[in-house]
Amino acid sequence: MEKLVELLNSDDVETRQKAVLSIKNRKDEEFVLLLVESLEDSSPKVSSAALEVLESQGENIYPNLIRALQHSSEKIRKKISKILLHSGGDLVSKLIQQAKTNNEDIQFWISEILPHFGALSLPTLIELSDSEIMPKRLCAIKALGKMNTIEAVDPLINHLSDKEWIIRKESAVSILALAEHSMEHILELAKDTEFDLQFWAIQILGKIDKPEASKALISMAMNQDTKVGHKQALINIFKSLDSVEFVPPLISMFSDEDWFIRKQAGEAIWEIGPEAEEYLVEALDSGDNNIRYWAVKVLGNLQSQYQTERLADILKNDKSWSVRAAAAQALGEIGLESSNEVLVGALKDTSEYVRKNSSLALNKIREVKEVRAESSEKWVDAYTYEVFANLKSKRKSSMLNRVKSLITDVPDFPKPGIIFKDISPLLASAHGLSDATKLFASSIKDLDVDLILGVESRGFIFGSALAQELNIGFVPVRKKGKLPGKLLAESYDLEYGSATLELQEGHTTGKKVIIIDDVLATGGTAEAVVNLVKKDGAEISALLFLLEIDFLKGAERLANQRVESLIHV
Repeated sequence: MEKLVELLNSDDVETRQKAVLSIKNRKDEEFVLLLVESLEDSSPKVSSAALEVLESQGENIYPNLIRALQHSSEKIRKKISKILLHSGGDLVSKLIQQAKTNNEDIQFWISEILPHFGALSLPTLIELSDSEIMPKRLCAIKALGKMNTIEAVDPLINHLSDKEWIIRKESAVSILALAEHSMEHILELAKDTEFDLQFWAIQILGKIDKPEASKALISMAMNQDTKVGHKQALINIFKSLDSVEFVPPLISMFSDEDWFIRKQAGEAIWEIGPEAEEYLVEALDSGDNNIRYWAVKVLGNLQSQYQTERLADILKNDKSWSVRAAAAQALGEIGLESSNEVLVGALKDTSEYVRKNSSLALNKIREVKEVRAESSEKWVDAYTYEVFANLKSKRKSSMLNRVKSLITDVPDFPKPGIIFKDISPLLASAHGLSDATKLFASSIKDLDVDLILGVESRGFIFGSALAQELNIGFVPVRKKGKLPGKLLAESYDLEYGSATLELQEGHTTGKKVIIIDDVLATGGTAEAVVNLVKKDGAEISALLFLLEIDFLKGAERLANQRVESLIHV
């Protein structure tokens, strides 16, 4: 034994490998333990040999493998569990019996293995999930979530009413893992009158990306009988999902009798962002004072400049003093000097609160005007942009994170040393292009634009989508030789050689245009497009990029232009 240990500790890989293979027919515990230790050998040759020997020794080493599940190394425990998983034969029944022991380490790993044996292990896992011993129950519940069978659903649903919160939580996680089989059960739970069952149904549905899940959540939100705790859960889910389809049910919560629910619904809509504006404008016609109040308030928080006339009309004519007061506050938040006249008039309102909010709004607008008068226009624009970028960042964050997650790094492409930013997964995603387009549209909401110019080739994709979103025209900027007719051309330098871009003359003359492309790197291509468009007599409102590589300082070449990049790396 000492000689064998010495060989296994040798610096020579071949020596260690031969020593491992020499244990092939030794099945007593001390030799099995040496094989188990060799699973962590730094050389794949040695660890593979140890795994091969262990797998070849069959049921005779079963007790030793079970004990090895308590090894201090998780890596070894995982490898042992794989050996047991593929051992088959009579070991299955032995493993099922072993799962009923009270040894937590062994229990955990066997519970990881048992789901792979399907119907053979299901009754045991159900039995263990009802155990009074907490670790045993948790292991069994997690294992049931891996069973991929509808028979595992009902036992898990029963545990959603357990007195222990951790059991309820783990049962919900396992039900979610079985969503393919459990969808009908979950939808039924959503209608259940028992508080905990409905609460967990909401949590599970919020994690399922299917139309029927969204429909069920929206139905609960619109139901006046839904309990306050459930409404709070729904609001948090709508906020995290960040989709405009959840704005109508959130607006319906503006009429809730609980002020806190109304407030949370308003904050959730603010985080969803400018896409909610049209629904909020519709809500201004509601006969419910609370709905009008919160719709006005959120429009102000969203800086909805295009709604200033409507808000001014509400300030003058709405029958509810609280709605008029909210309109005054909203006009102050938007901060346009054109609102001064109606705010001055509101200083004579019959309501003290309306007069107070109108006065505060006038002060806010005046302060912005004074700052502008004392500061350079460029500084104010930069400051205002930074402030509003910070305000918008929270509500945009989830959508932007989704876009970021769909851009992958491809090393050494198109040549060694280059990390290529691949947007193919974003375009292939059901929501990727839609999210990017909404973020682009939001970033230029303050601009009056006639045309979108897309730069060959990926600028065509984003440009066409944005033009459709804004309901305006699209013009391509192409490489030399791709366009017919009378053309304008602009050449620019590349790392090796030069390139030429062309634009059909007259398409952008006298128009306000947005230039869009996928990546801003050194700025050479973008600068060439700017020069090209200027030759045609267009006014450039902004340049948009999906991704900007900051260290290449491309934006510096566009210093006189407004540049908006969704992602900076």
